[in-house]
Amino acid sequence: MNKFDRPRIAHVNFCPSIGVYKKIAGQAKAAEHAGLNMDFFILTDQKLPSAINLKIIPFNWPKYFFKRKFAQNFLTFNIINKMTDLKVYDRIILRYPTAVDLSYKDFLNTYGGRFITEHHADVIGELRVLEQGVLNPIRIHLERRNAPKILSQSCGIIGVTDEIRRIYLDISGGGKPSTVIPNGIAVKSVPFSGFQSFTQDPLKLLFVSSTFYAGHGLDRLLRGLSEYRGNHTISLTLVGKIYRREEIELLQSLNNPKVKLIRHEQLDGEELDRVFSQANLAVSTLALFRDGITQACPLKTREYMARGLPFIYSYEDMDLEKDLEFLLKIPANDGAVQIDDLFKFVSTLSHLNDPAQKLRQYAEIKMDWSVKMEKMYDFAYSII
Repeated sequence: MNKFDRPRIAHVNFCPSIGVYKKIAGQAKAAEHAGLNMDFFILTDQKLPSAINLKIIPFNWPKYFFKRKFAQNFLTFNIINKMTDLKVYDRIILRYPTAVDLSYKDFLNTYGGRFITEHHADVIGELRVLEQGVLNPIRIHLERRNAPKILSQSCGIIGVTDEIRRIYLDISGGGKPSTVIPNGIAVKSVPFSGFQSFTQDPLKLLFVSSTFYAGHGLDRLLRGLSEYRGNHTISLTLVGKIYRREEIELLQSLNNPKVKLIRHEQLDGEELDRVFSQANLAVSTLALFRDGITQACPLKTREYMARGLPFIYSYEDMDLEKDLEFLLKIPANDGAVQIDDLFKFVSTLSHLNDPAQKLRQYAEIKMDWSVKMEKMYDFAYSII
């Protein structure tokens, strides 16, 4: 069947970060290669490149400060409704822009009963942890008040974890079709870096994030390094912005002679590839419980897998089978990372048969966007 004979699905995203933009571009490319009748839209105030089935819809925030802040905080649905015309689509998958909004009614009048919401986080849980300032109680109040009204008019719920799916299915009033589609990655677009087997000091650790938030648990790693009293030496490379006072102070006070720190606020291209290829072990999310949830599917985990780099983590991931021998899961608590456990783990990797290739192959089978987008399209198709 020609793809244009199948139902037409729109996937709509509002002001994504650069990291999320790359994810959406990967989704769009995978959907095109799979012959799915899907079009992707990004509404943005940044200059971003479009693609075959990825349309960039640019807009400008109001010029004056207070009007701009008001629009950025409370008029998301108004902008989506005014800047898009999605009436030709059989179903609209809306990456949930939160319900912290004063303008959602026109969107519901236009598209009520035709849109599916895609949820990537527990919004209130994140607001409690990530956001500060006088507007935060207002945001939480609006999310609590508006989310049931908005979700009651959706026709389906997609969660990136089962935990998130259940949260928003309950908020919607229940009884709606729902599914779980964890984050993926365009594996072929990620360079295969592999990793350096640990044969001599220092142990080379790598922790990558665009910005280190509380849920990433960088403080756990830094406290572990500060407390380490073993005989080995360690080199930690951090790639990303660090803004939390606790972590800045931990970095400033870290004077363990066994530990060397290398910091980069941002890296890409060949420089980033080089850093990946020199690492013995990577670090993924270590403190997700601070957001009030236990399940996740971080993009950094998927990149580590696609690059063929073993890592440590501390959360539940539906795409990771239990007891994978090339990964180390540590306890999900506020305790410092036990550095001795990392040395024990990397010493076992040398006994495995080509772990880097196994990681890459696992990512291709379990995490590639081609797998995820087929499931997303089929779910939208099934509820028309």
